Amino acid sequence: MKRRNHTVNGAYLTRFADDRGMLAGIELPGRAFPVSVAGATVIRNFYVTRLPDGSECDQAEDDFCDIETRAGAAMKILIDQRRWPIPDPVRADIATWAALQFLRVPAVRQLASEIAGAYIEVGVPFTTDTGERTRLWMPSDEADPEKLKRLHLEFIRKNIPAVARMPTPAAGTLRSSPARPSSPPTRPSSCALCSGIHLGHQ
Repeated sequence: MKRRNHTVNGAYLTRFADDRGMLAGIELPGRAFPVSVAGATVIRNFYVTRLPDGSECDQAEDDFCDIETRAGAAMKILIDQRRWPIPDPVRADIATWAALQFLRVPAVRQLASEIAGAYIEVGVPFTTDTGERTRLWMPSDEADPEKLKRLHLEFIRKNIPAVARMPTPAAGTLRSSPARPSSPPTRPSSCALCSGIHLGHQ
């Protein structure tokens, strides 16, 4: 059971670490302290859920680690090898990773909590395929914290592919390095990472 869950993956943090693999942590209002990449942003049991039968599940941690491992390899191709044009699998893996980061920030967790609250308190308006308007709701006795945690993690998993395909602002560009004259010119893009490609990892 993986109980030390990272809320920010290690491959990303490593690029901010010094030669010893250490980061500078900040404890508000401003005290700095050294922390290793392995120990940073770790929250115990953050992604561990308890199933209805009483058993525990860390599947979310496995799913997120898989996305982060592929993205780590993709970032090496993009940043260290400076591959151009960017291969479609690299675009897909980084876009999927970016979508995961977006979906698990506190603001989105709060949104998921508010949606769950609406289901419990007044229900959510819903129109069926036949045009009938109704409300979806959840009995309050079924809305225990563990169930809501499972629903939130499922919300993340189901929405990663859609968020990964979201376009960036039209003004966004990918610029080649000026140190490489033979590199291609500025390339306008409506989706800097994933426009027009199929995300094969879902």
